[in-house]
Amino acid sequence: LIIMGERMSKPKDTSFSNSIIIKINNNWYDITKYLDIHPGGADVLINYHLRDATEGFNRLRAHKYVQETLNKYKITDKATIEKLNKFDIIN
Repeated sequence: LIIMGERMSKPKDTSFSNSIIIKINNNWYDITKYLDIHPGGADVLINYHLRDATEGFNRLRAHKYVQETLNKYKITDKATIEKLNKFDIIN
């Protein structure tokens, strides 16, 4: 993967290979169902799979609608969150 000019390795764990999951502001989101409607296209989200997208997200200075939309995809299952938190996250 190449993000903002830097080459990044793909996550080795395949537990979440059927989903696109990103981390924003210390919360995890399964945005798989949002890919087709994301205004910036799916690729930008796919590139952040199992990665921290906080910096990019906060740069957008997203308004209330964006945060409300994101909240629909928030992962709340504690076991899933624990597993996700074990990934070596690359910003």
